[in-house]
Amino acid sequence: MKQAFTFLLLLAGMTSLVAQLPNQNFNDFATISCPFDEAITIDQPVDWILYQTLDNTWNGPIDSSICVQVNDIGFGVGVPSSSFDYHRPLFCRSQLAVPYPILDQHNWVYENTIFISTDGGGNLLKTTNDCENAICTGIITEILVPNEDGSGLNARPYYGELRENYADLFVNCLPTERFIGENYIGNYVLKITVDTTVAGTDFEVYLQYNDFNPLYYITPIAEDLSVPEWAWNGATYEITVPEIYGIGGFFNNFLVLYGEDDYPSEDFLHFREVTPEVNPDEQRTINLAISHYDGGTHFQPFVTFRGGLVAGSDTLRHTLNLINMGPMCLNFLEVIFQQNTNFVYRSGEIEMTGPMACMQFRNNAALVVDDNATLVYGKKGTGVLGLRTGGTIRLGHNSHLLINNELRMWAYEPKSGRPEDRDIYMELNPGSTLEFGELASLTDPYPGRGPMHLNIYMNGGTLIDEQLSPEERQLIRKIYPTISNDIAQNISVQPNPVQDMLQLEYLCGVEEKVQLRLYDEAGRPVREWVQQADKGLNRWTMEVRELPRGIYILNIQAEHQGRYTQKVILP
Repeated sequence: MKQAFTFLLLLAGMTSLVAQLPNQNFNDFATISCPFDEAITIDQPVDWILYQTLDNTWNGPIDSSICVQVNDIGFGVGVPSSSFDYHRPLFCRSQLAVPYPILDQHNWVYENTIFISTDGGGNLLKTTNDCENAICTGIITEILVPNEDGSGLNARPYYGELRENYADLFVNCLPTERFIGENYIGNYVLKITVDTTVAGTDFEVYLQYNDFNPLYYITPIAEDLSVPEWAWNGATYEITVPEIYGIGGFFNNFLVLYGEDDYPSEDFLHFREVTPEVNPDEQRTINLAISHYDGGTHFQPFVTFRGGLVAGSDTLRHTLNLINMGPMCLNFLEVIFQQNTNFVYRSGEIEMTGPMACMQFRNNAALVVDDNATLVYGKKGTGVLGLRTGGTIRLGHNSHLLINNELRMWAYEPKSGRPEDRDIYMELNPGSTLEFGELASLTDPYPGRGPMHLNIYMNGGTLIDEQLSPEERQLIRKIYPTISNDIAQNISVQPNPVQDMLQLEYLCGVEEKVQLRLYDEAGRPVREWVQQADKGLNRWTMEVRELPRGIYILNIQAEHQGRYTQKVILP
């Protein structure tokens, strides 16, 4: 709590620099007649309304039997559990005049924060996303921007979730768009859902320190990026976004701007190209770090990066790897990767804070989880991972991708009718794991020309798909290596000679038990293992460092493939 409280005090000092919501911090209260029953008087914050609905959505029919009484606690409100039905969500909505001109800086990033907490021994709130409106507790903010022909406004919904490592702090990141003086707030709602499995009957919900503030140290990316020659190490270009701009220090944030004259949409994507300053006439790889522990790169809707064209070519592009090593906020937007552009996860958090948050990979682009990294994609079930024709997933050694939201597959050119356009391919190599979590789903939303399939080459990695339904698992095709009739061709023992750890790769066509025995030169057994082999490539590691140095015989007895022996040397 102390960490979040200090953070919010710093934000409070900036509040006077920007426009704010009416009675933003709940400083003014009034005794009023209940909006739903004039015979009852209640205390509520001025310019706000607290209510519950019959269908548990923020904009559903209001439950007129509930009149919410609040307490003034200073810089916020307290809502006693006795004043509402805590088995259902509670809403606190600003009664601002829509559209409200609070976002006075276009092409910027705002951060909307609030403390939502409870008394009574620990936090009693439900902070998952398996609720109506795709959020259980947090902030629902609509940003309004002009529509395509300027005749009205389009709403961009943004969702603020609990920020990890900051107790009780809910954060919404809000990138404004190019429309000068025309980025507005529409509806602004705080939603509170009590976890009734841990809550008692007597507690109070607190709403405190509600703030809107533009992030400081925002650098707009309004042009293509040029990679200096010093970033070339002989094999790849290695550089960060701050280094390209010559910016040092801490807390540097960047906003990639949409630069086309067309209206931002998937039909009119805009690309910021990344090209070597001295552009070679051969394809090279650019590793561009876009986020780090104290700052990162934000995207306006429908804009992304891609590698620039190789010198002298109008089709071949440099390979661009966008490296993630810090927090990344995805909300109402779809970041699209294509044409040799990959998103490489090394560390940090990818916050999928809205149901429309999506990374889409297509046309020779990949989601890459680097060696020894673990990525939880869609931690609370929110958002989408889009795989289209030519898009793939690449998992490094000892990496783990846990998909816990919707993996959606659809053809890049859905009208082509080509069968090959309905297949996604990836590899699962030894040491890598692809797992579908309990909130995951695998969907093929446009099956009119035949189903899409996720084809996985089972090269020794691990697939965990038990949480998917039988129908969803039918969309996965497992492709196994070809099995030889000669068991010797299906076994690899390495390294040999070996010092400490012996690694055995075993390829089989069915599930079977495999018995392994290691004999010394006198024929005496010194080690024995029994392994359960799965269909495909299996990898087992055996410790031999404590054995005396010498020559040993490894005997392998498989239920279906028979016996194999090999000399193993411990020098």
